[in-house]
Amino acid sequence: FSVPATEPLTLELFMQQSPLREQTQLAMGAWRSLIERIVTKGVIRGELQPTVEAATVATILIATIEGGIMLSKLYDDPDHLDRALDHLKTYVQQQLAILS
Repeated sequence: FSVPATEPLTLELFMQQSPLREQTQLAMGAWRSLIERIVTKGVIRGELQPTVEAATVATILIATIEGGIMLSKLYDDPDHLDRALDHLKTYVQQQLAILS
């Protein structure tokens, strides 16, 4: 089994400098910053594991959600996003949260 060496469709859309790319970077940057602040507060409050890296969590959350949205739209099937969100729920519960 091998994956074809092609660039994802979304990457091709953003390779050129454009107002859409700049607006998307601003929106994603704001979303990433928000997640990083929330995760950092969770670590400080003892709600998340002390080894959790906020930037890593933000990347994983955004990439998984965006990938689920893209696949759901591409295949007109919401199950892709549902599976991605279920995975993130497990990730947060098992990898990030302090177990009570």
